[in-house]
Amino acid sequence: MSRRSRLLMDACLSMTGPMADRCQGFVDDMNSQEMNTGTRTRALKEKDKLAREASARMLMANLYQQWKVDPKGTVGVMRTKNWYSGRREEIGPNITCRGVTSFLDYLSGRHLFEIVSEGRKHPDAREGIPTQVRAKQGLIDYLEQGDVSSSGLSRTYPPIILKASRAEGKKPLRLERNEVMEKLEAGVNRINALLLKRWADLAIPDADMAKLREEGINLPARLYTHRTVYRVFNNGSFDQGGRFYGGWWQQIPSRLRQHITINGMPTVEMDYSALHPRLIYAERGIQYEGDPYDVGLDESLRPLVKVTFQKLINGVGYPRHPRPGSGEPSFDAVEMGMSWRQFVDTIKDHHSSISDLFGTGIGLRLQRKDSDIAQAVMLEFNDFGAVMLPVHDSFIVSGLDLGFLQLAMDQSMEKHSGIRVPIKIKEKDKALPNMNPELAKHWDEYDSYNPAAERHVEPRLTDQFVDGYSAYQERVGQAVRQHHELTF
Repeated sequence: MSRRSRLLMDACLSMTGPMADRCQGFVDDMNSQEMNTGTRTRALKEKDKLAREASARMLMANLYQQWKVDPKGTVGVMRTKNWYSGRREEIGPNITCRGVTSFLDYLSGRHLFEIVSEGRKHPDAREGIPTQVRAKQGLIDYLEQGDVSSSGLSRTYPPIILKASRAEGKKPLRLERNEVMEKLEAGVNRINALLLKRWADLAIPDADMAKLREEGINLPARLYTHRTVYRVFNNGSFDQGGRFYGGWWQQIPSRLRQHITINGMPTVEMDYSALHPRLIYAERGIQYEGDPYDVGLDESLRPLVKVTFQKLINGVGYPRHPRPGSGEPSFDAVEMGMSWRQFVDTIKDHHSSISDLFGTGIGLRLQRKDSDIAQAVMLEFNDFGAVMLPVHDSFIVSGLDLGFLQLAMDQSMEKHSGIRVPIKIKEKDKALPNMNPELAKHWDEYDSYNPAAERHVEPRLTDQFVDGYSAYQERVGQAVRQHHELTF
């Protein structure tokens, strides 16, 4: 890498399987060492024991993941109590400042990592500057004994997050356990259970995957650690927000989503066309026909109309002019022959039936509705035994399940809003390579495998890889093998 990467530790990351067992070996040794040296005269209390074990797995997972991204990169470890207490709703009760710092001291005594720069207090950093640490080769060698990979890392996040307002720092709030909360959590947990039974991947060449890492997109590690979703509500209210976040497919450039596969099969992405405008009209009892972003201006201005409409419903007050470098479609008053105010008024006049709702921040309430619709689509789809990857109001599914998806989207929209919304399929680049014949060999062997047969032959992973895609096909092959092991 041109610059050594520095990542703040992810306190929701952990280890599973053989690597977790090896991490536990360090914890056991640490406990014995304390008893033998007299540092501790009695066993740890149960809560302290759990905190030490969870904190150790979290710290080791971060060191290992960063090593795989960049062996010379560092992990920023926070050593202040308020950093952990301020994130308690996200990280749970067992990741503690004491658990992390004591295990860090133990690893230092074993010379298994190095401190690159010490943390410190800083007047502009409320929680201080993190200590930058880096694993040593000996630690990685110990963890990587035998058949281990990034699949030994996992990430646990609460299914429901309620955030405070922007003025209050948008910090996660404490949730009360009640029937409403349990119902919300149950819906997310059902979706995640099926997500974990399927393998979603990104079918791009090995060289392109390396370029993404150079750009700071932590793949393929996130394929393993970000396989599930959670819902985020805003401004201290369950009436606002509620959209699904967390999946790795939401964190890549949109141009790459056409390369996503599920269980090695190509996917399609479908979404509702102009959903929020139609939902607003539905609240007024109007079934909007046509394109809400066609306001009588040139077709080339549709992206700008769409962005401006979203500002009108999501913001409070008058929408701002697009800023240079913001990534928004540009606005040139001279080229368009109208001022920014005239442009905004054109949109308002076209939508006079709902213009009184512009500038009220209604968009966050609509997000609650569109996220409820999205959940209904996913649960309906799950009932067909299929899985989908949500991206707000669009959904990625295996091409084999396209018909099921359209049915689920139509039924869920009708049930929750009482209107029909056009559904569109996002176009793919037709020049994408077709690896299906090679990938299908993985599944064919397992589909025809019957361990109860008299002369059964154990399936093997395909070793005929498409040029330049070996890492992708190895990951898919590993997923097939794990699926087989769970099945039989």
